[in-house]
Amino acid sequence: MAYAEYEPQASFLQLCLFNTKATYWHDSLQVWMGPELAKVDEIPEICCNEVVAWDLHATKVAESVMELLSEWLGLEAGKFKEFTFLDARVLVGHCYPYYPQHDWTVGITSHTDPGIVTVLLQNHVPGLQVRHEDEWVDIKAVPRGLIVNVWRHASGYFFCFGSLAMGQAITS
Repeated sequence: MAYAEYEPQASFLQLCLFNTKATYWHDSLQVWMGPELAKVDEIPEICCNEVVAWDLHATKVAESVMELLSEWLGLEAGKFKEFTFLDARVLVGHCYPYYPQHDWTVGITSHTDPGIVTVLLQNHVPGLQVRHEDEWVDIKAVPRGLIVNVWRHASGYFFCFGSLAMGQAITS
């Protein structure tokens, strides 16, 4: 079983050691949970049970968020589920270990989340920033709090969640 793979045909590759003033300083885990659940032997054994349990809980949260969006837009209940927006699910986890010269590193550079809805558990980790009206805004970490980011192209319509389209993480 391989925990890290280099795929030359992949649509995205992060390389920055020679292109930026700072380097990425994080470890990541990404597991595709839908539309088909990842094969158990492809999930690292150390966290397999937790990943499968997470998917059950995250799916319930996503269904609730989608129902709230449907209600807010005046659509009938279950409309987003009918559109199959909940089929594609991915668990992405990042660990940002301490680095003594934090100005030399960045957790994740600015990016736009690719999904319709991103539900982020920031927990106690500081450093999350979002782009709002052309300014980077610090998001205060709230233990056990969830951050819901609605798809960038829908942000004008879903203003009740804010138009937070881009995010980055700063290491400390």
